[in-house]
Amino acid sequence: AGSFRPGEDSTPLATSIDLACEAAIARHHDMSRFAMVRVGVGPTALPSQDPGLLQKLSQLALEAGCDRHIHLQPRPVEIEECARLHGCRPTEFLRRVGWLGERSIIAHATM
Repeated sequence: AGSFRPGEDSTPLATSIDLACEAAIARHHDMSRFAMVRVGVGPTALPSQDPGLLQKLSQLALEAGCDRHIHLQPRPVEIEECARLHGCRPTEFLRRVGWLGERSIIAHATM
């Protein structure tokens, strides 16, 4: 249930964030074995109103060999919003948009 469809377009803000992440990765990300600087991408909170943002960042991270990072400690209003918009709880929303996986860091994880 819910209105989310994989691949749906994101907002201009998401595009701007995506471009900023691309620039940071190009400038700072070091994939060498003993690198001291590696870039991870992700929002600090669940952007349930813009699944396209998570999809873009997830794809970018996978292509660049970066970690995906998000804080998952949603307040009741955020849980309700996610259920209303997508028919699921926040953890399931992250799974649906492809955010959960081997290179995912879920800070706090209170869900």
